[in-house]
Amino acid sequence: GLRLLAFLFLAGVVFTLLCITAIASTLYLSRVKAINELNSPQLNALTGRNQSTYRFLRQAYGEIYDTAECSGGIASFLSGKPSFTEIECKESKAIAKTLNGWLNADDSSAITAVSFSICVVQAGLDDEFKGGIPAANAWCGSNTTVIKLVDRWSLGILIALWIITAFVLIVGIANCVLVSGNKKKGKVIAVEKPQGVVYGQPVHGGVQVVRV
Repeated sequence: GLRLLAFLFLAGVVFTLLCITAIASTLYLSRVKAINELNSPQLNALTGRNQSTYRFLRQAYGEIYDTAECSGGIASFLSGKPSFTEIECKESKAIAKTLNGWLNADDSSAITAVSFSICVVQAGLDDEFKGGIPAANAWCGSNTTVIKLVDRWSLGILIALWIITAFVLIVGIANCVLVSGNKKKGKVIAVEKPQGVVYGQPVHGGVQVVRV
């Protein structure tokens, strides 16, 4: 009926949106994987779409830092190795704990005082990056760690997204088959009604016969 057709239309729209999202996410994941293979100095030299992906992650970090009203994460270099002040967030201790856990957690980042300074300057030049210099310091001390985590999470999310997309497609196909089957069953075959004999009440001792 109309409800089933409306459901099929909605399922088609949802499938289309999911398919577009899944394809876009697949392309996005490939870029995350590409920058995940780079160390901190190499991230400063990104170009093109990989740079756009990196900027998106940096802006997301700045948004979290700023929204939670965080402070700290300022770096200082002693003997070529960075150390950071503790990050504190007024809105959430859990966020502060997470951000502190990301700071300087990647031993393979190959971060140097020079590459760190360039990273901070680049973040400061990004008009959409929030949190100012403190957030830029915290990001540049965490960028490779954050990218590794996003790469890991994105794969799981992408797999789930494709599974959901496939499920919606299967449901849509199953309902199409159901509608087709119902239409076949609903066909009416006209058959001439045979004449019959109906016996009525006796009339004057006889039998009244009525043909139909």
